Amino acid sequence: MTPAILIAQAKVLAEQYLPDSCAIQELSTTNDGSGGFGESWNTIETVPGLVEAVDDMEAIVGSAPRGAVTQKLYLRVTTVTQAIKPSQRVAVAPRDGKGELIFTQLKRLDESFEALITVAGVLDVSNPEESNS
Repeated sequence: MTPAILIAQAKVLAEQYLPDSCAIQELSTTNDGSGGFGESWNTIETVPGLVEAVDDMEAIVGSAPRGAVTQKLYLRVTTVTQAIKPSQRVAVAPRDGKGELIFTQLKRLDESFEALITVAGVLDVSNPEESNS
């Protein structure tokens, strides 16, 4: 069997272990027409992934969660995930009673691009609007 066929099979087999829907997003700015700019996050691609167990032990300060937790994400290999940048973010869709998770400060942890990519990201729990855990 050729390596290309083995890699394709590995990607298919990996999908069943990637239950999270992970949107790779990039920040864009638009002119608001009044001399200022608006910012929005645009989804470049949505890929299957897996977030390692998230530590829910953040501190509560003034009725709001505070702190940051670094977590690993396993993402299916695509051209976008191979070229992931620290300026991008990953928004993980709600699942199993958890709210949407937003990971920033992305950093690829491995150089193996066959089926899965391992990425570290910071789960910012200090902004209740972005992290509803």
